Amino acid sequence: MARLIPFTALALLCAGLAACATPGIDYRASVAPGNPEAAKLRTVAVDGFQGPLSGWYADQFEAMLQEAYFEGQPWFQVGLFAHQSNVEGVYGGDVEIIGPYVDERYHTYSTCVEKDKETKKCIKKKRVEKVCLDYSIDVAVTPYLVKAGTDDVVHAKTYYAGGSERECFATGHVEYRIRRGPDDPGKGKYKFAYEDYGRPGYRLGGDYIIDRITAYALQDTIAQARRDIAPYHRQVRAKILTAAEDPAVRADPRFAQAVDAMRNQNIVLACQTFTDLAEVYPNAPAVQHNLGACAEANGDSAKAQTHYAAAASAAQALGAAPAKRVLNALNRISTMRSDELVLDTLAPTVSDEIAG
Repeated sequence: MARLIPFTALALLCAGLAACATPGIDYRASVAPGNPEAAKLRTVAVDGFQGPLSGWYADQFEAMLQEAYFEGQPWFQVGLFAHQSNVEGVYGGDVEIIGPYVDERYHTYSTCVEKDKETKKCIKKKRVEKVCLDYSIDVAVTPYLVKAGTDDVVHAKTYYAGGSERECFATGHVEYRIRRGPDDPGKGKYKFAYEDYGRPGYRLGGDYIIDRITAYALQDTIAQARRDIAPYHRQVRAKILTAAEDPAVRADPRFAQAVDAMRNQNIVLACQTFTDLAEVYPNAPAVQHNLGACAEANGDSAKAQTHYAAAASAAQALGAAPAKRVLNALNRISTMRSDELVLDTLAPTVSDEIAG
């Protein structure tokens, strides 16, 4: 089953970038939802949430359901009301907002407002008091999904999120330091003059900031729920090995050429070169791993797993521990293959269309 962008599209994608940060192939992978049973109920409705901002949250949650796309198609059909005849599942839940918390800290900074014309030394400084307000909020939301016409809870999970923001500005408290004249006792020290303009009520943006960070935090919980109740896509990079453990491979100029081709986003050339190298060095860990990256990004997870496993075995045969990148790739491809089994169950027709 192929759920990934082919090499030609990948090449165009990377060509639009200055360079990929780490040698490898970027591709879009399909990910199974955290709760496949919830994803099976595809005609749903929202019956409201309880707690602060519950009405706003219910609207945002419903919008998420409407905008939940997978493979270019909407995953859910969203009913107008909970008791609609074709609705299979109904969402509701509880919203909890903790805070807001406001922490204020004061500090001062100095600037020279007058210098001696001859010595160029500062003879008058202004110290301005500033205050920084740190706003923070925590939220906990528990959406639940109930199968229509029953009391069966298909999904219930609490999602946590938080937000913070800082605001700094002058309080209006100003202090001047004036250098004494040459005939004054204590030459070189300061005497103090003081002006207090009064503090103007400095919580200027507090309410707006709290509203904003609360909305962001609540949106974060919706994004978390989205990943649990429907399949989605994420960007993945199949990283290659740029150094070869096998001395013969290391001495072959084609390996370095293939790595350079990958760095330059010439993915087809790089993968073809690694294929050619594998015919000569079938037991080279770096070659096998890099072929695994090519297969992974081309949508062949079974072949990728075979190459990654061969890379790990070949490294051990050379008396070395498999590179961390090889082990990470094995874990990643194992998860992807598990996701494929789930996705084949949830959307077999989509899988067949892509594979064809």
